[in-house]
Amino acid sequence: MQAKVKRYYVVVRGRVQDVGYRKRIEGTAELFSLKGFPWNDVDGSVKIICEGQEDFLNRFLEDIEIKEKLPSGIFVESLEKKEISIEFPLPPKFARLETEELAEISRKLDIGNERLKGIEVNTGTMRETLKSIDSKLDTLPERIANAIK
Repeated sequence: MQAKVKRYYVVVRGRVQDVGYRKRIEGTAELFSLKGFPWNDVDGSVKIICEGQEDFLNRFLEDIEIKEKLPSGIFVESLEKKEISIEFPLPPKFARLETEELAEISRKLDIGNERLKGIEVNTGTMRETLKSIDSKLDTLPERIANAIK
């Protein structure tokens, strides 16, 4: 008995853009030997076309439906799948579609700039901490020598 191959169109909503979610999708799809591709949509969702053995597809979808927020920030609010029967060629390996339009690039730059603002504040605190560590390291050889005596 041959396993049934299916093709799905999937819409994933939640905190799924700019958090490494598409990379996670690709890695999981590779584990299940699926064909297809994910892409970021302008509505904030990630869309996926995927094809493979039905049981592998269902396990794949369970694995990428992340209901608890991960340290990376990934969190799936909803995952909707729809079986599709349209025949068109898919890449032999699951691969991301690049959708880097000017608006997408601008949005990512804004996110990066916001993250950099926080770094500047943190570096001031780090500088003071490093000074404290340096002063303790300066006396370390003397403290070790005294401990050995």
